[in-house]
Amino acid sequence: MLQIRDLTHDAWGRRFLDRASVSLPPGAKVGLVGRNGVGKSTLFGLIRDQARSGDGEISLPRGARLAAVDQEHPATPVSLIDTILAADEERASLMARLETAPPEEIGDIYGRLAEIGADRAPSRAAEILSGLGFASADLARPMAEFSGGWRMRVALAAAL
Repeated sequence: MLQIRDLTHDAWGRRFLDRASVSLPPGAKVGLVGRNGVGKSTLFGLIRDQARSGDGEISLPRGARLAAVDQEHPATPVSLIDTILAADEERASLMARLETAPPEEIGDIYGRLAEIGADRAPSRAAEILSGLGFASADLARPMAEFSGGWRMRVALAAAL
């Protein structure tokens, strides 16, 4: 359960949050909407511990997962599918560890990869991308070839 108690946050000479409190039950799916400049990104930064508040408390249960969508994904030479696969940080970290892990750790790494369904990640990523309007041929295209609007969809796919 996400709990925010008496959160106060000032930035850029103005108060964004004044003793704000909320409690979200486990499993809640919540969207945060509002006009530009009211503090949506600031609140997410506070929740994700990327910024510090003046007063108050934010608590998340151990193992809680938050997804945030960047405003736009950068235009890079990395392919669309590799960009989405890299967004799964645990999978990417485990795959990288396989390259340098001592032999006695390799079994544990493969075990964890199996637990998280890492072998199905490319097909899951392709399915998410298809649902967002990307064609199969787009998967190999570099991010730099997509317009800003399409890169916004990539940011959403990365969060999903």
